[in-house]
Amino acid sequence: MKTSIKVSVLVSVLMMTGSCAMIQKLTCNSNAAKSQGAQDAVNGNINMPGLKSADSCEGAEFSKSQYQADYRAGYEEKKNQICQTAEVVKLTQTSVEAGLSKTDVEKKIGACMTMSSYTSLKNTMESTFKNAFCSNGRAEKIGNKHGSDLSGRAFEANFAGCEAKWSSLKPIYEQAYSKAETQTHKVKQDLFVQNTGTSSFMLDQKNLTAVCKIPADQSHVTVTVNNPNPSQTLVQGQWNYQYFDKDFAKIADDSGIDAVLLSPKSNKSFTKMTLPRNASFCRAEFAGAAVNTNIK
Repeated sequence: MKTSIKVSVLVSVLMMTGSCAMIQKLTCNSNAAKSQGAQDAVNGNINMPGLKSADSCEGAEFSKSQYQADYRAGYEEKKNQICQTAEVVKLTQTSVEAGLSKTDVEKKIGACMTMSSYTSLKNTMESTFKNAFCSNGRAEKIGNKHGSDLSGRAFEANFAGCEAKWSSLKPIYEQAYSKAETQTHKVKQDLFVQNTGTSSFMLDQKNLTAVCKIPADQSHVTVTVNNPNPSQTLVQGQWNYQYFDKDFAKIADDSGIDAVLLSPKSNKSFTKMTLPRNASFCRAEFAGAAVNTNIK
């Protein structure tokens, strides 16, 4: 028994040792060191935090000093690539498009702080940032986003620092906002009518649908009943109505008696002239047969 326990422990130790060795091989090599150095340069980490990873290579086949040397090589190579005027311009423009602040962009070129050209690069970043931040393209993009989100207009808050160009930027923002808002509302309205505004019911073993709509002037309700069946159908009885405001919130219920004679594979509408104030959308559900109906 004791022998088997010792063997089991020995196997576990060997497995753990093997796993650690494999992890070291994955992390303690030239490519890993250079990649970590390059990543730190991209992140603007001037204090080179990735050098601490070399400690895990102590006693490994790939030594701590080798890791540090390759890390620095990767860092310097990426830094020299980033710290070029054209690259700073590109990085800044991309960052503005992504919604990053000037502080964020300045951090991205942090690796350039030790270079003699840093002041010039920082000036390039700041002028590029302002041009991109206060551009017509950004005004259109932000207006489109706010309109699509239905989050409300916020031009001044999003273009602080661009006051000298407000007179030209605001009309672009407003036009993009209005267009996107209209499109978003239409999509929402179409989906609401398709889902909530449309009811399905069965009558005499026939599947029928009813679409309820309220026109823009909110003067009446129109219910269009569709008969996809190859025979004439009479729908007569009580209809239950639900009403919703422009924001799709339910505001009232009522009911009424109506009848409509449907030709085969056709639809026909009837009108209800009474409805709650501020009703913009509706739903009509056929509740069942009734007597003394008025066929339309």
